[in-house]
Amino acid sequence: MNPKGKKKVKDLCYLPVKEPGGSYNRNAVHAAAGGRGITRLKGVPAAAKKKAARVLVGLYRRMGEVAPESVFRVAGMKRDA
Repeated sequence: MNPKGKKKVKDLCYLPVKEPGGSYNRNAVHAAAGGRGITRLKGVPAAAKKKAARVLVGLYRRMGEVAPESVFRVAGMKRDA
């Protein structure tokens, strides 16, 4: 994880979803939400996982998709039917 208030470094990101130019990578968003993504993170505070899951839900919405149920669960949100 990147220290708060410091410049973000990709090597310290657990689930990098941005390209170096700043655009989001659809495949990386899907990977971060997938089986080896957010639900499998170890050593990350629950609050940080929840925040990251909420970001993923928002990114899915921006892509016109619905995030997996597991991501909603980590985010503490309910998925619309």
